[in-house]
Amino acid sequence: MVGPQRLRTVSAIGESFPLYCTANGEAYLTTLKNGEVENLLGRSFERRTPTTITNLNALLSELSETRTRGFAFDGEEHTLGICAVGVAVRDDLGNPQRSRSCPDCEVCQ
Repeated sequence: MVGPQRLRTVSAIGESFPLYCTANGEAYLTTLKNGEVENLLGRSFERRTPTTITNLNALLSELSETRTRGFAFDGEEHTLGICAVGVAVRDDLGNPQRSRSCPDCEVCQ
């Protein structure tokens, strides 16, 4: 889907992004139990931007809020200047993840 903004985000084919700091990833993580999240990710994470969540307790708190809210935010956690909203929607194969990216943070505020 191409939006009306002049600035667009494009992911390279085959490029992967961390689960803990992307809208897709956080939406997917809400489908797991807290223990499964810890087993998958560990207890500390690489800081990619000033807003990146870097420890398990903060991530689990964010995931709890996301489960209640029903959708995940990436407020420049992965890349400065890029925000996204993600929901865990299952595709035909049962894989839970979809997201919509935007070039600024108005949608995430």
